Amino acid sequence: MSSNQNTFNAAAESGFENTLLAMLFDRMPMGIAIMDREYNIQRYNPTWAEFAEEYRPENGVPLTKGTNYYKLFPGAEESMLPRFESVLNGEIVQGEGLNFETVDGISYWDVVLTPLFENGQIIGILNVTHDATERVLLQQNLERRVDDRTRELERRHEIAESLRDIIIMINDNIPLEEFLDQGVKLAAERLNAQACVLHQFDMEKELVYILAHFGMDGLAQKGTARIFNDLESRGAATYLKATLNKQPTYTNYPPMPERVDMILQDPDIPEPIKTNRAELRRRFAGSFSVPLFVKNEVYGGMVFYYEETQEFSDDQIQLGLTFAEQVGLAIENARLHQQDQDRQRELQMLLDVAAAANSSLDLENLLEKTLDLLISLVGASRAGVSLLDENTGYLLPYALRPDQKVPPEEMAKMLDAGQAVIKSGEIMYIEPDPEQGFLEPGAIIPLQIRGKNLGMLGIIGRTNAHFTLDQLTLFKSISDQLGVAIENARLYAQAEETAITAERNRLARDLHDAVTQTLFSSSLIADVLPKIWEKDPDEGIKRLEELRQLTRGALSEMRTLLVELRPTALADADLGDLVGHLVNAFTARTRLSVEYNQICPVNPPPDIKEMFYRITQEGFNNIAKHADAKEVTITLNCQEGDVRLSIKDDGSGFELDKNNQEGLGLGIMQERAKTLGAELYITSHIGQGTEISVSWKSIKENEQKNG
Repeated sequence: MSSNQNTFNAAAESGFENTLLAMLFDRMPMGIAIMDREYNIQRYNPTWAEFAEEYRPENGVPLTKGTNYYKLFPGAEESMLPRFESVLNGEIVQGEGLNFETVDGISYWDVVLTPLFENGQIIGILNVTHDATERVLLQQNLERRVDDRTRELERRHEIAESLRDIIIMINDNIPLEEFLDQGVKLAAERLNAQACVLHQFDMEKELVYILAHFGMDGLAQKGTARIFNDLESRGAATYLKATLNKQPTYTNYPPMPERVDMILQDPDIPEPIKTNRAELRRRFAGSFSVPLFVKNEVYGGMVFYYEETQEFSDDQIQLGLTFAEQVGLAIENARLHQQDQDRQRELQMLLDVAAAANSSLDLENLLEKTLDLLISLVGASRAGVSLLDENTGYLLPYALRPDQKVPPEEMAKMLDAGQAVIKSGEIMYIEPDPEQGFLEPGAIIPLQIRGKNLGMLGIIGRTNAHFTLDQLTLFKSISDQLGVAIENARLYAQAEETAITAERNRLARDLHDAVTQTLFSSSLIADVLPKIWEKDPDEGIKRLEELRQLTRGALSEMRTLLVELRPTALADADLGDLVGHLVNAFTARTRLSVEYNQICPVNPPPDIKEMFYRITQEGFNNIAKHADAKEVTITLNCQEGDVRLSIKDDGSGFELDKNNQEGLGLGIMQERAKTLGAELYITSHIGQGTEISVSWKSIKENEQKNG
C-alpha cells in the first residue's frame, strides 16, 4: 500500500476530517456503497439507498447495514459477480450503461467499482453508481427507430430497383410471353422465393390461366387453364377468393411428413390432383400470394413458393404487393407495346422520367429535373406540381417549369381544380376551347401513393394541340412514379430530421450528465493516478491529461452548448436568462469586464427570442475576435410587445462600410432582424468602440403607436 493510502486509512481511523468526509459522502449525487469481501453492505449514502429501494425485487430483503448484496438484489449474481471478483483481484471496473439483472428485470448503470485497501490487503469494494436506465432505453429506442427507418428506406430502394428492372425489360422490345417469363423470375429473386407462378383470371369464363412460372418444373405448365370450381380440390379456393377481394394470402404448411400425408389421405381430392399437390408439398414449406391489378382491376395473381417456412413480415408482404402493382403496370404497358409500336417511345419517356424522379432525394431538385424532362418528352409548354399542406389540407404551389410568374387569379383556379381532382382521384382533361380562352390542352393528375393523397401534377400542352387517351394514361403512370419519388424524398427528410433531433437531445443529456459528475470523476482519477503511474507511466500521462480536461471542461460554455444542442431549451428559457448565460460564457472566455443590465418582466415570442439571442451571440463573437475591448455593456429591456437590446464596447471600432459588415457578420444580423420586423442600428468609429442597438415591436404595438 502507498504512503498516501496509509495516511488516508490512519486519518479515517482517527476520525480526521470525519465530518467533512461524511458530508461529501451523504451529499454526492451518485449512489455510493461500501461492501466487505463477502459482499455485505457496510455503508451507503442516501442516493444509493434510493436506488436500492427503487430497483430491489419483491423477494429482496430491505436495505440495512450488513445486508448481503445478493439478498438485497436476488438474481444479480450473473451480471455482478464477475465484476466484483475482478475488483477483489485488484482491478478497477468502470463503464457506462452496464446492464444490471435481477429477478425483476434489467436496468442500466454508469458504474465505477474500485478495491478498498487496508495494510496492503483488499478488504472490500467501493461501489459508485449512477442510474442510466432512462438514457440507455431512450438510446435503444432511437436505435430501433433508426433501424426501422433504415429498413423502410432499403425496402423502398428495392421497390425502385424492381421498377427500373421492369421498365428496362419493357423497353427491350421483347415479346409479352418472354417478358412474363423474365418477370416471374425477377419477382421470385426480389422476394427470395424459390418459385413463382403468374395467373390471369378470366371473369366471364371463370377460368384461371397460367401465363408464366419459374421454379415450378413438373408442377405447372404455361397456357393451361382451370375452372374456378376446380380450385377447391386443388387447395386454391382461398387464394382465388382473397385475390378477387384484392387481398394477399400467406401460409406455412405443416412439417414433413405430415403435410404430405394430409394430402395423400384426403379422400375428397381426386387422384391426379392429389399427386400434384403432394409433390408441391414435398418441394415447398410455405406460399405467399398477391393480387395483380391492371388499370385498377383484378387481372390475376402471383404466387410465391418457399422451401423453408417464413415469418411473412409486413415488409415482405408490402414488397410483394408493390411488385405486383408494378408487374400489373408492366403487363399493360407490354400489351400496348405489342399492339402499337408508338408505345415504345412513350415507355421510354416513362423510363426517363422515373430515372429523373429517382435521381435525387432532394424534393425540390427531383421535381425540377422531372418536370423539365417531362416537358421535353411530351412536348408540353409548362408543367407544375402542387402538394397538399399536411396541416391545412390545402394545395400549395411547389414547382413550376419553366419558372415563371402566374397571375394569382389563374393560380387560384388551377388550385381549385386540383382540389377537385384530388377529391375524385381521377384525371381531369381540359380540351382547348378558344371561345373560353383555352388555347392549350391541360391535364391535372392526382399524386397518390397507396391511397394517400400527396397533391397534383399539372401539364399544359402546346397551342392547338390535343392530349390523346394514351398520353393521359402515360401521365397517370408518371404521376404514380413521381408520387413514389416524392414520398421517398419526404421520408428521407423526416428520417434525417428525426435522427438529427434525437442526436441533439442525446448529446444534450450526455453533456448535462457530465457536468454533475465532473468533480467526482476528477476525484476518482486523482485517487488512482499514483498507482497507475507506478504501473504504466504512459497510461499515467494519459490519465493526467484526462484529469486536466475534466477540470477545465463543463465550465462557462456548458449552458450555451445545451441551448445549441437541445432546441426546446431556447424556446422554454427566459430571454433574460439566455442572454445572461451568454454574458457568463463570454466573460469566462475573454476575461473582459461585462456590465449586464436587464429588465425582463415578460418573455417575447419564441422566434423573437431566438433573434435577440443570435444577435447577442454574434455581437459577442465580434467583440472577442475584432474589438480589442476592455469593457462591454449590455442592456436588455423586455416589455409586453416591445423588446430593446444594446451591446456596447470600448474597443477599436471600425468604418461602417459594406465590406466590414460582411466580414463581421453584420449583414447577417441585419437580415435576421429584418426578417422578423425588427430594427437594427450599428454605431462605430475608429478608436471609439461600437454599439449595436436592436428594437422590436409587435404588430399590435405598432398599430397602437401609429393610431
